[in-house]
Amino acid sequence: MEDDKWVGRELRPGDRDAIGKLLERAPLDESLMVQAAFDRNEAFKGWWYGGLRNGTALEAVMAIDNHTAQIYARTDAAARGMGYELFQQQKRMGPGLQTHRHQLIGELKTISNIWHFVKDLPTRKPISDRTCAMHEATERIDKCPSSRVEFGVAVESDMRVIFDMTAESITEQIQVDPRKVGRDAHWARCERLVQKGLQLIGRDEGRPFFVAELAKQTRDVIMLDKIYVPMQFRSRTRLIAGAMWHAAGLAERLGGRRLFAFTTDLALTEAAVQAGWSNGTTYRWAIALG
Repeated sequence: MEDDKWVGRELRPGDRDAIGKLLERAPLDESLMVQAAFDRNEAFKGWWYGGLRNGTALEAVMAIDNHTAQIYARTDAAARGMGYELFQQQKRMGPGLQTHRHQLIGELKTISNIWHFVKDLPTRKPISDRTCAMHEATERIDKCPSSRVEFGVAVESDMRVIFDMTAESITEQIQVDPRKVGRDAHWARCERLVQKGLQLIGRDEGRPFFVAELAKQTRDVIMLDKIYVPMQFRSRTRLIAGAMWHAAGLAERLGGRRLFAFTTDLALTEAAVQAGWSNGTTYRWAIALG
């Protein structure tokens, strides 16, 4: 209702049941990233912020870790209420002592309602704003869109390619190159994924053009995550669709778990649809410096 009052506050361990009840009613594709943080329970090292209607009914949540907020709001009004509360709190706090990249990720309409308020913070400079898509591998089409694709799990000899391509992906998305900031940590992460068989790679006549990793989201969902295609290959939609087609085949080996993918580029989104992935919720990913 229009006369509802919204309160925004940090959520405490005692609010966990309320978060769970909110997410139980939430469509999975709209809330998947927040669900993932909730399922991690004590392994999630970030913190939670909530939007409460009339100070009692939790209707929006943010899972915040390393200045990245994954957001789910049950209604547009809840998103607007949270956005206004965030704006007021940040305005009172003023500029911080350090500059960070603050990332907001959530369903398009939710982020739009929140961004309407927080974009006006004088201490934050928008540096990136993109629409993305959440897809699910349901029924794979019969034939691979491209016979040129060689696809499989990365091995130790692929480490240099994985190291560079994943770094290029991070640099493109948040303007931070892990080869220059945290090089050893980035190498160790890539090495760990390769050793666990979670890093995937696609090639065209021996040339690597596609990387992605398999990441557990919830008890029931695996994400084809951090998909990246170098710019020089992005016009080749059939080739990318071929990689997505092979990736969709992994769903058959996941023991009943559902396989989702989050595409951050229009070429990847078009390729996923061409490969037979269902085209789900549209997300918005906004980044501000401040």
